[in-house]
Amino acid sequence: MEIYSSLDQITINEDTVVTIGNFDGVHLGHQSLIKKAVDVQEKRGLKSLLLTFENHPSDFLKGKHVRLLTVKAEKLRLIEDMGIKIFVSLPFDEKISGLEPEKFVNNILVEKLRAKAVVVGYDFRFGKNRAGDIHKLERLSKDYGYSIDVIEPILRNGQKISSSLIRRMLSEGNVREAGIMLGREYDVSGTIIHGRKFGRQIGFPTINIQADESALIPKTGVYYTKVLLDGREYCGATNVGYNPTIDGSRLSVETHIIGFCGDVYGRTARIIFLDRLRNEIKFNSIEELKVQLQNDVQNIKKLFTCKFQYGTIQSGN
Repeated sequence: MEIYSSLDQITINEDTVVTIGNFDGVHLGHQSLIKKAVDVQEKRGLKSLLLTFENHPSDFLKGKHVRLLTVKAEKLRLIEDMGIKIFVSLPFDEKISGLEPEKFVNNILVEKLRAKAVVVGYDFRFGKNRAGDIHKLERLSKDYGYSIDVIEPILRNGQKISSSLIRRMLSEGNVREAGIMLGREYDVSGTIIHGRKFGRQIGFPTINIQADESALIPKTGVYYTKVLLDGREYCGATNVGYNPTIDGSRLSVETHIIGFCGDVYGRTARIIFLDRLRNEIKFNSIEELKVQLQNDVQNIKKLFTCKFQYGTIQSGN
């Protein structure tokens, strides 16, 4: 997949089918746009191109920092796997947001991206003050020589699947519903870092990951998880929270990998959230905490087939 991050870099020598959007999460709604673009690519011999933005538009327009469902590397992987050939991610800034709708079509879609077909969602808006919509895009297509496909929303329980709805589900701890709308389980990846090693002292060693600072972390609580590490899959109990029984000072994502052994500091782990087990609790004693952790592990063992490697873990808490 060709990757471009500025208009000046772009050199495209073939006519394209362009799909446009933020694509945060690459959820089922986004996937319907991508599938249509790839379908047009195959039927008309055009090269598929996905146009997105380096920063979330709300960051620029509203001064509001939006936590991401997919960091850039993961977004690239998902989009490439679906068959897109060209990935263009532009900074959403004054230059882009200030373009009049027809200028956006002429300067970017037609001249830079060589669009002969455009695939967008039914609520697509573009241009200065979001003045352009699908009707404007369709009218301009007659002058600029591209076809347009408008994709209807994908619904879940009567609601349109959207990145904002999935963020809300995650903020409520509903990782199962978020996963259904994403078309895959929600996950957070990061480098394994040193913790306080408290978990090891009480018989429940954990790995702590340092996630990308832009990534959205689900609501605090204890989750059933799968852990991908060094190409293998394990069963885990993940605590997202502040460890109130110990000190309650900072948010962490720490996972007890059932039956795991190994020194894994500095490696990358992927934590896949399957379901939420319970709220984070402040216990009156360490013994109460240990009993609850034992119950958590037993509950997870009943629900999932875990891959065990017996021994003592040597990293994390």
